[in-house]
Amino acid sequence: MLGVYANNLNDMVIWTTLFSLFGSTNPALDVCRTKITATTQPPLPGIKIDFKIAGHKGEDEIKDEIYYTIEGAQPGSLTANSAITDTSGKASVYLISSEDASNPDTQLYYYEGVKCLYDGIEIDSVWVRYDPPEYDFEIFLDPETEEPLDYIIADGKSKMMNRLKITYNSTPIPNHTIKWKFKFWKYETMDNASLKKYGVHFDELSEDQQEDILNTTKPDFEGTDSPIYGSITQTSKTDSSGIAKSTYTVGTEPGFIEFWYEERSIKESKRGSWLWDWLLRKRERKKEKLKLRIYVEDPPNEFIKEEVIKHLRNSFPFLPKDRFECVNKKFTTCKKNEFNITYHEGEGMWKECGHYWSNENCEVYYDQIYVNYKDLSNPMLNKRAGKVAAHEMGHSISGHHEKCVMIPNIPDLPSDKCLQFCKRCEKKWEKILGPFD
Repeated sequence: MLGVYANNLNDMVIWTTLFSLFGSTNPALDVCRTKITATTQPPLPGIKIDFKIAGHKGEDEIKDEIYYTIEGAQPGSLTANSAITDTSGKASVYLISSEDASNPDTQLYYYEGVKCLYDGIEIDSVWVRYDPPEYDFEIFLDPETEEPLDYIIADGKSKMMNRLKITYNSTPIPNHTIKWKFKFWKYETMDNASLKKYGVHFDELSEDQQEDILNTTKPDFEGTDSPIYGSITQTSKTDSSGIAKSTYTVGTEPGFIEFWYEERSIKESKRGSWLWDWLLRKRERKKEKLKLRIYVEDPPNEFIKEEVIKHLRNSFPFLPKDRFECVNKKFTTCKKNEFNITYHEGEGMWKECGHYWSNENCEVYYDQIYVNYKDLSNPMLNKRAGKVAAHEMGHSISGHHEKCVMIPNIPDLPSDKCLQFCKRCEKKWEKILGPFD
């Protein structure tokens, strides 16, 4: 009997588990490859096992659809097409990823398939998910001190810096080409658009309304170089620390600017265009700080509501104590900072332990949790339920990803590193709730 599993160098997992690697063509980086191993049962040494790329697929979690043909996708490569089993009956090769990658922010996931064959007959296959790296994007920095600037004068010569750090599982990604551009809107352009749409001046709009105007108004300039609107470094590469920098030299026209980068070594799955990182720079204004407001429906007798809430709360270590509120009445319509944790009676579809339908309905399948885990650790049931509740709330901002409460199968309670929202999710929660400091 043959079985196949993948090993991401640091984490040994059997083939039926979800696994991933960094989408990029750089065989020198361990994060860009995953070990594919076939094993015989009982162990048989000296057996030739063939390996073959089996194609690719895309999974759209929002539309709940799987695509086996992805336009423009490039296959990865194997370090060898075959291997001989060792004394333990194992034969391994490495899969080196292509440039294609998932896009967790839009819940689009990209997979590469690998077949295992013996004597020309397919024995088993495995799907490996290609995940993008983590991006830490900082802009409007002093070029000398690299500290944030409050403003920059439109004098045609002042400079500021953008800094992008790329990592994967905390490993810096060097030698990746970054392309930089910017968009610019004159103040009159934004003010006129605001008056036309909302009937008030741009400065009088809420932050969400200002973002709406920014997203729906054609910029006065888009590119890399203009004597009026400024100029920016066109391309740069990440260094050994995974950091790429660009310098923006201001023009002579005051207004609003949006910076963006394109990772030229990665092709994230997408429905539309590349994601754009932007910052609206104007006079400082007080940002609204919202509470995270939760209604938790009474769970069945095997669970303790207060304990479930405690473990849900502990998933948000960055949230101040006074910014978390449990309410006694179910929300009929939830604002962006409000969630209903509801009790779904009976076992979940496909034996899942929860489901996010909307902020108004984050279902926890308590009965399924009890069925799955009652023989393993009864005192842990409340913790499992609390983490499921946090996980389902998290689907309002993110798809599945590792080292976070958004890891698949969170009720299995993996290592403590996976029981809280990660830094990437923290930034998204901050956009919803406001600054945490």
